[in-house]
Amino acid sequence: MVCTTDASRHWPARMRRKLASEYLFEVHGVSLSASTLAKKAVVGGSPKYRKDGHFPVYDITDLDAFAVARLGPLRTSTSDQPASKELAP
Repeated sequence: MVCTTDASRHWPARMRRKLASEYLFEVHGVSLSASTLAKKAVVGGSPKYRKDGHFPVYDITDLDAFAVARLGPLRTSTSDQPASKELAP
């Protein structure tokens, strides 16, 4: 199964770390190396993944959700505060 989220490239529905790293950068602008994804899988903060034997594979929808969460909400000013971190009067 092949998913198309970028007009210039076809991405598989599931990818190993190296390809997941390329996808995150090319589609979302999130720059994380395959080794950083591996470390995050150990210490926490990784996109959700499955194991295919010994190999981790990432679903494209989980990579998209990870990128959106990592980038945070859109802002219009540097003084914008995230809703959960607004200062109390």
